[in-house]
This record gives sequence, structure tokens and C-alpha cells, in this order.
Amino acid sequence: MPQTSQIPSKIFGDYGSDIIHGGGGRDTVQGGNGNDQLFGYGGNDILLGRAGDDVIRGGDGNDWMHGNNGRDSLYGDKGSDEAHGGNGDDVLFGYWGNDRLYGDAGRDTIDGQAGDDFIDGGDDDDSLYGRGGDDQMRGGRGNDLMSGGLDDDDVRGGDGRDRVFGDLGDDHLYGDGDDDFIRGSFGDDVIHGGLGLDQVYGDDGRDELYDDDGRDRLLGFTAQLKAP
Repeated sequence: MPQTSQIPSKIFGDYGSDIIHGGGGRDTVQGGNGNDQLFGYGGNDILLGRAGDDVIRGGDGNDWMHGNNGRDSLYGDKGSDEAHGGNGDDVLFGYWGNDRLYGDAGRDTIDGQAGDDFIDGGDDDDSLYGRGGDDQMRGGRGNDLMSGGLDDDDVRGGDGRDRVFGDLGDDHLYGDGDDDFIRGSFGDDVIHGGLGLDQVYGDDGRDELYDDDGRDRLLGFTAQLKAP
């Protein structure tokens, strides 16, 4: 890693594919119209991708990142970061810290990694993974794949035919609109099918399964099955 300055700076790219390094201070780094690589390093930085397929790394500090247009890859690294994919099929990683990750438009893949994260897929068919921490996950519109991960998560599918998995931990899972597939897996889960013809599986643990509109298929190993 190059030497970094602690002085705040504003750095802007132009046409072409740029590699732009911030410093150790509170920097504003903005790419141009090419496929840019932006690095924040230390400090609470603002990193903007604009057009092109950009790679954005926040580094240390609590950073704010936006990919804008294109197929972007955003990495929070250390700190509690906020990242927006923008338009296009983006990849977002939170890593350390309690991050807020938004896919926005496009078929996005979002991975919270460690920390208590808030993850929102936005429009289109997204793949969302909470991993470690007590995460809040929202599928938004589209047919989403959602996996809570290791701890006690709140996972809501939103509109679309979603596949929702609690995995480990005592999770709250909601199918919301349309015909969803919901599986609690391990832990004592609370599962609501929501609207539509849902398939709801409790699996291991003492689960509560709710048929919210009277049309769902509920299956649980050790569960309380509740109709409206």
C-alpha cells in the first residue's frame, strides 16, 4: 500500500480507466467515465464510481460508497460503511463493522460478512447473504435468494417469488408477497408465509410457523403450526 496523507483531499477522475488512491484523512474520491479503481484507505471517505464498471474499496474508517452506473464491485473493509450499488448488476461486501448495503437496481449479490448489517436488495432478482452478526435483510422487488447466516436475523422477502433461509440462529423470516419458499433450518425460528402459496419449513428447533392467508403449506419437525 502506498504512503497515505492524513490531510483531507478531493480527487476526481476523468475519461479513461483510472486508479485513484485517497489518503489517511476524510477524502472525497470520484471516478470518471471509465472502469475505475478507487481506494479510500484511512478516514471516513466518500467514494463515487459514476459511469463504468468500477471497483471501490473503502479501507479503514466509516465510508460512504456509491457505484452509480455499471457493474460495480464495492468492498467496505474495516469500519461501519454504507454502500449503494446503483444501476447495474453489482457485488457488495461489507466485511467488518455494522454496514448498510443497498443493491438498488440490477441483479445484485450482497454479502454482509461480519457485523450486524442492514441489507436491501432493491429491484430485480438479488442474492443476499448475511453471514455473521444479527442482520436485517430486505429483498425488495424481484425473485430473491436470501440467507441469514450464523446469528439471529430478521429476513423479509418483499415482493416476488423469494427463497428465504434462516440458517443458524433464532431467526424471524417473512415471505411477504407472492409464492415463496422459506426454510428456518437450525434454531428456534418464527416464520410468516405472508401472501401467496408459500412452502414453509421449520426444520430443527422449536419453531413457530404462521399461515397468514390460509393457503400455505407448513412443515416443521418441532413446531407450532398456526393458521389465521
